[in-house]
Amino acid sequence: MRKAWRGAQAAASLLTAGLVLGGAAAQSAPPDAQRAPPEAQSAPAGAQDTPAEARGAPVAKTGDIKITVTGIENAKGVLLVGLYQTKKSWLEPDQSTRFQRLKPTPPEQTVEMKALPPGIYAIGVVHDENENGKPDLAIFPYPHLVEGAGMSNNPTSRIGPPSFKQSKFELTSAGKQLVIRLQK
Repeated sequence: MRKAWRGAQAAASLLTAGLVLGGAAAQSAPPDAQRAPPEAQSAPAGAQDTPAEARGAPVAKTGDIKITVTGIENAKGVLLVGLYQTKKSWLEPDQSTRFQRLKPTPPEQTVEMKALPPGIYAIGVVHDENENGKPDLAIFPYPHLVEGAGMSNNPTSRIGPPSFKQSKFELTSAGKQLVIRLQK
């Protein structure tokens, strides 16, 4: 019984600290997410009319991520979606690369993240039904989530959220389509 309680506490701590995507982070995106994509930033005078390729400047290739979130049971609360680039930032809301807070649409919803540089990423999603800023956990008869949560690659984990390694994927300039299944 004590092991189950400690396991539940560990899971709740990890989920609350990481998968939460709540608090201040849920109210607004982190500073990185508010930056304009390179093509939207100002260019030197006269350069805006000429495409970068024509000026001989290197063109930054970007890709889009299209995420289909399945397993949304109801339209209550909010859907919290965080995009992460490193193991260190994984499930740390204030270190997310992008963050979205959306009204859920059951039974599935499409989320898009556009103009991302190619690289390695992982995504965490929580259906925060009661908008308390954290995934709710029940202890009995065994520790389990009361609200839906999911990660890219749909990995499973016995205690706590899956690792960045289990959830990571590669984004190329061709883009990426993912299906994330919410689980309780």
